[in-house]
Amino acid sequence: MDIADEAQRRSAYFHELAMQNRAFDLPPVPPRNKAPDGTPLCVDCDLDITERRRIIGSAQRCSDCQHDHEKRNRNHG
Repeated sequence: MDIADEAQRRSAYFHELAMQNRAFDLPPVPPRNKAPDGTPLCVDCDLDITERRRIIGSAQRCSDCQHDHEKRNRNHG
């Protein structure tokens, strides 16, 4: 690996970190999936995501499903 490859690898890494942190800057959005009582639920597994939405107001998935979603997108992107 030469210096240009290393620079590109590091740039991609920091870009990915920036994009992940951008989720914290997004305004809250209504959950796409809710229980009858209004509790926000993960769009993939129906787990309660109330706590996650307190941290990331735009979250639509639980942590595990979000990780799986991102992994699938990386493999198909």
